[in-house]
Amino acid sequence: MGKMVVSGPETSGETNNRAAKLEAILNTAVAAIVTIDRTGVIDSVNPATTTLFGYAADELIGQNVKTLMPEPHSLEHNEYLANYLGSGVKKIIGIGREVIGRRKDGSTFPIHLAVSEFQADGERYFAGIITDLSIRRAAQNALKESDRRLVQAQKMEAVGQLAGGLAHDFNNLLTIILGNLELVVPQLSDERLRTELQRVQDAAASGSDLTRRLLTFSRQLALDPQTVDMNTLVVQTSELLRRTLGEHIILSTTLAPML
Repeated sequence: MGKMVVSGPETSGETNNRAAKLEAILNTAVAAIVTIDRTGVIDSVNPATTTLFGYAADELIGQNVKTLMPEPHSLEHNEYLANYLGSGVKKIIGIGREVIGRRKDGSTFPIHLAVSEFQADGERYFAGIITDLSIRRAAQNALKESDRRLVQAQKMEAVGQLAGGLAHDFNNLLTIILGNLELVVPQLSDERLRTELQRVQDAAASGSDLTRRLLTFSRQLALDPQTVDMNTLVVQTSELLRRTLGEHIILSTTLAPML
C-alpha cells in the first residue's frame, strides 16, 4: 500500500535552517542585491553590493536607494515608485532594463537592473538585482571598433585595387608616349620645338613616376627598400600631395639641413 505523508508546520529549527540557506545565497551571490521598502529606503544589501558601489553596508541601510543613481534617475525614482503603488501599473517591476549606477566616489557605470516585489511581515518590499555591464559594454565597443577598422581596411583595399588598375592602363599610355618622344626629339633641328617636346617628355616621365607610386600603394609592385635622402623624398611627396589636395589647400614644407 502507498503511504500518505502529511507535512505539518515548520519547526523553529527548520525555519532557522531555511533562513541560514537564504542568507548564504545572498552573501555569495555574484550580482548585487538590494531590498527597499515602499518608500524607497534601503532595507538590506548583500556583500556584492558594497563591492560594486564602494559603500559599506551601514552607509546604505536606511538611505534612499536613489543614492545609488546619478541624476536624473535619482530625482525620478521616488516618483516612479509612488506611481506604481498608486496605480498598480508596472513600468519597472518585473522588467529588466539597462540603467546607470553611481558609486560612492561619484563615478557612473552601466548596469542591468531587474526589480521584483515581495511581502514580509505584512509589508511590501522590492528587491533589485544589479549586474555590472562595464566589461560587456567595453567588449561591445571593442567589437564595434574592430568592425569599423575592418570596413575601413576593405575600403582601402578596394581603393588600392582601383588605383592599381588605373595605374596599369595609364602606364601603358605613357610608355607609348615616352617611346615616341625618345625617337622624335633627337631628330628635331628646331631648338624651340625640341625644348617644348623635352618639357612634354619630362611631364610624361613624372606621370610614369606617379603610376609607379600608385602601383606601390596598391601593392601590385614589389617594394625595393633603399637608403634615401629624406629631404628629396619629402619634396617628391609634396609634389604628389599638391596634385591630390587641390589649389584650395596650401602645402608648405620645412626641410632639415644636413639631414
